[in-house]
Order: sequence, then C-alpha cells, then structure tokens
Amino acid sequence: ADDKLWLQPLDSFTATVVFGSDGARAPFWSKDSAVFGFQSRDQLWRVRRDGGPPVSIGRVPDFSLAGAAVWLADGDVVYTTGGSGLWRLPAAGGTATPLFALDPAKDFDIHDLSALPDGRALLYVLHPPKGNFSIELFDLTSNTRHPLYTPPEAPGASAPVYASTGHVIFELPSGVWALPVSVRDRSATGVAVQVAPNARAPSLSAHGTVVMIPGGGIVGEAGLAWIDRSGNVARTI
Repeated sequence: ADDKLWLQPLDSFTATVVFGSDGARAPFWSKDSAVFGFQSRDQLWRVRRDGGPPVSIGRVPDFSLAGAAVWLADGDVVYTTGGSGLWRLPAAGGTATPLFALDPAKDFDIHDLSALPDGRALLYVLHPPKGNFSIELFDLTSNTRHPLYTPPEAPGASAPVYASTGHVIFELPSGVWALPVSVRDRSATGVAVQVAPNARAPSLSAHGTVVMIPGGGIVGEAGLAWIDRSGNVARTI
C-alpha cells in the first residue's frame, strides 16, 4: 500500500516492505543484484538487498508512470523521467548528464529501459506521437539511436530485454515474442517469432532464465511462473 516497495525472495513465501520506499517508482537492480534502486521524493535512491536505509544517488525530477531506470555494468544509472530523454548518473552519487533529448516530432516518451550485457547499449520502448510503440537501441559509445522493430499489433511492444541467444524478448498484446538481432551491427537480423502466447512482462536473469506472467489481465491480479525454453510453464511461484 501507499506505493511502497516489497522484497520477495523466490525461495520464501514471505515478502518484506522496504524501509523508506514511500512513493517509490521504477525499481531497478544492480548487475550483481546486491543493491536495488528506485525513484521517490525528487531523488534516485539505492538500497542494499540485505537491508539498511535508502541512500541518495542524486536529485532527479519525479518520474511519471512511464519513468524508468537501469543500472549499467560500469556502475552508472541511466534513466528517463517518462517525459524526458535519457540521462546518465553515477550510482555512487553525482550530477546527471544528458544522453539525448526527446524530439517532439517523433518522440512522445520513452520507457521500459534495459541494458545489453556489454554495457555499451540500451534497449527501450519509443512511444511516438502517432503509431505503435516500437523498440529502439541506444549506443552509449556513439550516442546514436537505432530503430529495431515496429510491430503491427496496436498499441505495440513493451518490456524488451536482450537474451544471450542473440534475441530481444518483448511483449505484444498477443504474447511474448523474440526478435533476432546483431549486437555488433545494432540491427535486427530476421523476423519476430512468438515465444509464448497469452503471456506478458518477460524478464531475464543473468543466467538466461526467462520469467514471465502467464495470461492476460492486470499485472496486480496475476502471479509469477517459470517458463522453459519451449515456452511451457514449468511451475508457478
């Protein structure tokens, strides 16, 4: 309640509330999962998974519901407020620097950030003024944007994550899909194929395990499940 964060270990049935997370939005994990962050009260915060009070990373405008953040392998955090382009901020604390600004002619907002394993690129969803939500890649080395996929299904794509198989896994209204991509060329190399029908919100571990929510409906009314590589539900959590 009251927009607090809760921590749910996968090997336990007991969740605990995160102290000081009132009004939290856009939670995100460090690469080693030892620390997580969130936005609240005009700041980004970090908290150790094993406990302790939130520590300020830096001042940022309050996020909208589209706001998102991702922790890079080098220790920096990249974020969008939901109404901004991308900004970069050291997780140890400091001042944010802009990566790119939104272009009102083609960008309404961006959201659903995720980092590629090499730490040199990001995936995100572009919400254009007209048309379906599409997936883009941002190269952190060259500061360039690379469109990857605009789906035919309205309203479009969400929750893109990169898999070690060389695919971007993402959600469409019809289920979870996979798009083959070349990390080197920053481009798609084939057509998208459906991985799991009637599923949503894919997430990927560092070991390659995909977790998604089976069925449609509102996320808050659903559960979690382990999905194998064939798209079958191995077990529910």
